[in-house]
Amino acid sequence: MKKKTLIGIGLGIFLGLLGIGIFGEQGLLKLQELRAERKELEQKSVQLKKENEKLDNKTKLLKENFEYLRRLVREKLGMIRPDEVIIELPEPGATVNQSLPEKEK
Repeated sequence: MKKKTLIGIGLGIFLGLLGIGIFGEQGLLKLQELRAERKELEQKSVQLKKENEKLDNKTKLLKENFEYLRRLVREKLGMIRPDEVIIELPEPGATVNQSLPEKEK
């Protein structure tokens, strides 16, 4: 009887420690979560490094290439030189009102 009780207690302790090892705060399930999170963060880090490299290249272009800067300002901000005139054309397929405004009398 004593032997069975000791085996039962030992088995209970073993199962308890096993449960803590698997499901506890620092158990195997938490370890799997942390590994998945680390993998996700590593992927994001690679993505951010690529984005940072693109931004560094663009910054270098802006600092060193005046023609690139001039073209970018013209495209993005719509700026023109003082001696230029902008002529806006209708979009292809757009209908144009062809009647001229009447002169006031």
